Formats: sequence, structure tokens, C-alpha cells
Amino acid sequence: MHMTDLGSSDLERLRDFLRARRVTRVKVQERRSAGIDFVLYVPGDSVSLRVGHHQTSVRQMDRLRADIKSRLNLDVDWIITQDDRVAALEAALLAALEARFPVTFTTVSVSALQLSPVWVWFETTPGADNRPSEEVLNKMAAHIFGAFELEPPVALYVDSSDLPTSPMILRRLKTNSPTTSESLAERLRKDRVMIPNLEWLQTKLDTLRRKGLIARAEDGTYAMTEEGLRIVPHGRSRSSSDIERALALSRKRW
Repeated sequence: MHMTDLGSSDLERLRDFLRARRVTRVKVQERRSAGIDFVLYVPGDSVSLRVGHHQTSVRQMDRLRADIKSRLNLDVDWIITQDDRVAALEAALLAALEARFPVTFTTVSVSALQLSPVWVWFETTPGADNRPSEEVLNKMAAHIFGAFELEPPVALYVDSSDLPTSPMILRRLKTNSPTTSESLAERLRKDRVMIPNLEWLQTKLDTLRRKGLIARAEDGTYAMTEEGLRIVPHGRSRSSSDIERALALSRKRW
């Protein structure tokens, strides 16, 4: 398949832009859909909480995405790819679970090992009746991670009640938009809900964006769309999202 001249030109401009900023170990793939022109794949071992030797941070990746939009008028999305250790950990955990709890678990997902804490998500078959407690899962995960000389992770079911739901994220985004993913994560934590890491929240935000419920601006901030505002409950009580939104705006104004 041959790209159009325009696509080829955009691809070369993007590659030149990345080279000029010494951005290496990034695979560029064209995607002319869902409001995204190109996807940038970066290995998990190149990403950390802070910028370091041969490593970048999620915040730096967000700034680069905004810079690409500003200078090249191209929308890009980052995807952090797994390294071999993540795949090995997922396979080892799933094998251990299948041996101890047959026909119970379908998927084990491990977050990037370079971001702290590391999170492990467990998904079960519908109606499974021998589902162990999260305490048991944490002990098993800690044992297997120890075999890889890694610190114990935080293990949770994907349907854990400790995690914010999409309606909860939309409500908080409505009352605080426009906002960055970092600020939104901190606000949700103040609501006493668990945010595994910024990567997890950004994945949730990207899902809501693809559904047309939120939008992302060139500077990396998020805001509600008209469709998103329609599905967030309205009301006149002091605890309603509309009152919270008015109070948040007044605080920003003053």
C-alpha cells in the first residue's frame, strides 16, 4: 500500500521534527482516523516518572504532542509498548492462577515497569464462583515479581470498586475543565478514589475522547464536549455538578 503524497510529506516532516529533537527509539505509524494522524510507539523501558539518561517522561511526551500539533498541525497519540519482562510476568501470573483457580481468570495485565507503583489488573470469566480475594492476588503477584527481582506490585480486579468509573471521571472533568490529566488525577485522588497511574487515567480519557464525550486541546488539556455534557446529570442541589462547576469557575476567576 502506497501513501498519498500528502501522507508521505507529513510522515517525513514528522520524522524530521523528531530527529531534530533527538527523539529516538520511536516507531511512527500512520492512522488517519479518530482524529489522529500518526501513532508514536515508544518502548516501555524508555519511559519513567522523570526524564533521565535515554529515558523520557509522560509529561515530556505530552509537551511534545502539543508541540507537534502547534508546529506541524498534526495530531499524534503515544502508545507505550511492553517490554519482554511484562509479557513474561503476565504469562507467569496467569499460569499460576490457572493452576490454583482453574477456569476463573481470562486476562492478566501489568502496567509499565518503569512507572511506580506497578499495577496488575485481573479479569475473570463471567459468573466465576471461586474468585480469590485481592489480598490473595497481591501475595501471589508479590511472590512472582520477587522472582524477577522486582518490588511487589498493587493487584486489583478490573471491576474494583476503588477505581473511578467513566461517569465519575466525566463529572469531575465537567467541574474542573479545561484541565490536564495530571490535575485531574490529583483532583480524583482528593475524592478518595484510586488512580493507578497517569497512564491508566490517560487511557480512560482517550477512550472517552474516541466516544466523542470529551475533547483534547492543543496544549494537552481536556474539556467536555456537548455530547458529554448531555450525559452528565444536571441539578440544582448544592452537590450537583452544575453547582460544583460554578464554584470551580469562581475560584479560577478570583
